[in-house]
Amino acid sequence: MFDGLMPEVGGKLNEIIKSPNHIVISINSLDKRKKENKELLANKSITVKEFVLPHGLELNRWIEKRVGEIGGAISKPAVDELAVRLGRDNAKLTKVAGKVVAAEEVYTLWQADSEIKKLMAYKGFSNFSSLTK
Repeated sequence: MFDGLMPEVGGKLNEIIKSPNHIVISINSLDKRKKENKELLANKSITVKEFVLPHGLELNRWIEKRVGEIGGAISKPAVDELAVRLGRDNAKLTKVAGKVVAAEEVYTLWQADSEIKKLMAYKGFSNFSSLTK
């Protein structure tokens, strides 16, 4: 049934689904048009959770929120500068008929979180309004 999904797991996927354990599979992209993936997504025993990276100005909002969660404060210009340095504006866009259908970011949230923590440690967990002195 799921043999085409992942060769190393495909034949055993039906057994895995029946297991009472939680299984996490990380896939960069899942083509929802393929037969085996449609079958997988239609299975009511499986919960699929998609984690989409924030794109464009959504990254700015994520940075502000994350800094606040850690207990710091950051100015809008510093947020914008950090987002640009992380590669906010360098996403690889896939377009079909002139419409953006996918954006592949050049950063990860792990990387963004790490940079925020480094900046906050450098600034003494205080308000930072600039990424330079």
